[in-house]
Amino acid sequence: MPVAYYRWIRTGSADLLLAMDKQQLRSHRLKDGQLEELRTALWVFRMDKNYRPGGGISADRELVKISLTAEGEAILESPENHIDFEDEKFNGEAGHAMQIIVKSNEPGARGIGAGLLEFVNARVVKIEMATDADKRKA
Repeated sequence: MPVAYYRWIRTGSADLLLAMDKQQLRSHRLKDGQLEELRTALWVFRMDKNYRPGGGISADRELVKISLTAEGEAILESPENHIDFEDEKFNGEAGHAMQIIVKSNEPGARGIGAGLLEFVNARVVKIEMATDADKRKA
């Protein structure tokens, strides 16, 4: 059974369209009227862990469910890929493009480094809108 991660994505955004239509995770911002792909980490979380994003993250957003292959889960969960946000070697999200950022106070949250995003996207089984039951848990 594929492993599920979740992400709140702004309603009506290009990122939501890419997730639903292209089955790809992306993170953009609007700058000077143009879409710019961000080089920071893309954050996801698991429902089987304790962490849940706060209201500021979920406001005006849609919850999507991301099903990954076992290999995709291994990328996100293998300790050798992790850098702790509180580690003295942590150099900002953009400074760890080939790592997964973890936070001890947010168990289950994973910041996918921008350089790893293509590897994770290649292991997406399905991205779909979360169910109402998932939204209540989130």
